[in-house]
Amino acid sequence: MLVRVPRVLASAAMLGLFVAWGPWARAAAPVASETWIAVVSHAWHTDIAVRMSDITGAPWPDADRFAGAAFIEIGWGDRDFFMARQETLALAWQAAFRSRGSALRVIWGDRPVDQYFVESDVVEVPIARSHLPQLVAYIRDSYALSAVGEPIDLGPGPWPASRYYLATGRYRLFSSSNQWTARALRSAGLPFVPEHSLTVGAVLCQAAQIGRVVRLRHECRSPHPPRQSPEPSPPQAAPRIISIRVTARSQSKAVVMSSRPAAASRARCAVSRTRRASLVARSSTSRRRATRAVTPSTA
Repeated sequence: MLVRVPRVLASAAMLGLFVAWGPWARAAAPVASETWIAVVSHAWHTDIAVRMSDITGAPWPDADRFAGAAFIEIGWGDRDFFMARQETLALAWQAAFRSRGSALRVIWGDRPVDQYFVESDVVEVPIARSHLPQLVAYIRDSYALSAVGEPIDLGPGPWPASRYYLATGRYRLFSSSNQWTARALRSAGLPFVPEHSLTVGAVLCQAAQIGRVVRLRHECRSPHPPRQSPEPSPPQAAPRIISIRVTARSQSKAVVMSSRPAAASRARCAVSRTRRASLVARSSTSRRRATRAVTPSTA
């Protein structure tokens, strides 16, 4: 028994398949062995956000402070620049060339990351659950510890639920906060290149290539645009050579004339001058002969 499907329903089904598999399709949901982490932008910095439910079995320094939170976000940077109320160019120059120490900024919240940071770019990246302990280990090693093995609290951060901690490592021009983010993600097996991660946009665009964009205002371009072969130049006509033989004082001269008007004009002028010179020479010779014939010879 054949069942006829109305055309409207058939068209809707085809449209659904096209959207699901077409260029507007979002990244597929991770399989059971994967989960999502997020790369979040804050001005000149990028942070990493992790769901607390995904790291229950991994030890995190000072974890009791943010127990019960939906996510935890962490970033690394120069201590003076990171903790300043206003980030200035003078502090940026000091961080790049005369850093006095590094700090970690830890933020936690009770709702999704993109809703908590409404002014930030958010790109989610799939990660294998088996690689999460490696990411947590890299972050844990970035904490500077006291003599008794406790993280060193530097005070409250800019958000209500945030703290600063003393960090290991030295901030430099080519060892920036964004490169720390790329190195942390690379430690978890994700294809990030720290050497190409100097800016916020560079990190976000690498994340967008392998993940799903929640909110992104940076323009991402291919790092190696395809080269375009140069267009062949139109063939040029070979110059037309005309040889003119002029006899003057028993010598032969060849004048090469080009097909271009200016060159041809110059060549014609040269021929005219040669002819005039030849005529003048002939006239002078004739006068000398006539003079010799009229003048009587001396005895």
